[in-house]
Amino acid sequence: MARYDTSIEIDAPVELVWTLTQSAERRPEWDGRVQWVELLNAETQKKGTVMRTLGSTWGRPFYFDLETVVFEPCRRCAVVLVGSKGMPFVKGGGTWKYEELGESRCRFRATQNFNAKNSLFGRIADKLFYQPYLERTTEQSLIRLKKVAEADAKQGQTSRGEALG
Repeated sequence: MARYDTSIEIDAPVELVWTLTQSAERRPEWDGRVQWVELLNAETQKKGTVMRTLGSTWGRPFYFDLETVVFEPCRRCAVVLVGSKGMPFVKGGGTWKYEELGESRCRFRATQNFNAKNSLFGRIADKLFYQPYLERTTEQSLIRLKKVAEADAKQGQTSRGEALG
């Protein structure tokens, strides 16, 4: 099972980081694995929303559908895999947690768990390729998230373009 848990401290209000990470439109700005996100059954993210995420890895296109099963604004959200194409995983999901560290600072924690297809190749590939890939790309995405969120905070804007304060 490819599993990864990491966090990053961000010099931005937790509300700004929450809004940024919950925006389907802005996800490609900070998550290098993602080219596009579409909410399939709702106009905004909430519990029960299914989102389709499109991207490519190793030059191959993929998509996966995730259902939001926990949605607690500015605290945490969790998703489970409900479908995919071009992905080596049969089940999985993840959790994002948000911790306020002061008025203009927070910690963002990402935990991901994905089970590869149950075959000899799937188990070998999981250890040799998927786990290192998940670690590397998640770290890169969190570094980009920090840069985007801190730039938004310096501009005094929320991720929706509204003035803070």
